[in-house]
Amino acid sequence: IDKLTGSDWRLIIAGSVDEKSEDSVSHFKSALSRASQREDIEIYANVDRAVLSQLLDQAAMYIHATGLTKDQMNEPHLHEHYGITVVEALTHGCYPVVYEHGGPSEIVRECNLDFKNNIFTSAKSLIGAISKSTCFLGPLIEGEQWESFKIIQRQAMDYISEKEKQNTQVLS
Repeated sequence: IDKLTGSDWRLIIAGSVDEKSEDSVSHFKSALSRASQREDIEIYANVDRAVLSQLLDQAAMYIHATGLTKDQMNEPHLHEHYGITVVEALTHGCYPVVYEHGGPSEIVRECNLDFKNNIFTSAKSLIGAISKSTCFLGPLIEGEQWESFKIIQRQAMDYISEKEKQNTQVLS
């Protein structure tokens, strides 16, 4: 977010905190402390569906970085296997920026949304992906190519419909 200082962009983090886990609570408190020093960062924990839906409706971009700092071979359980939150964000019209390993990148590719600037491989390339995506999204949000951006939402809905059909056929 430091690269975007002085812009109209804000970073909103919404996630869950396991209140029974000291590590989870400690990590949350640390993030909250750092974010409190910035006006352009907001953190939400354990929000209900209505609030999450509202946040996604207001968002232009959705960043999914689960597993970014974890070893894929030795800690596969710490990577996102499916990425339902990515699909959910897509249905709200959010532009996806995702980590290359696991389900989120597969969803982005299956929906034909791999724009070469929205799949990142490391923390360093995440910054580049966000910067490139904000450059891409700026004119898009201002209306120059709004219809092409809305294709993301339609493709996500088509993806969900196709998966539901496949699941129904399997159950029949």
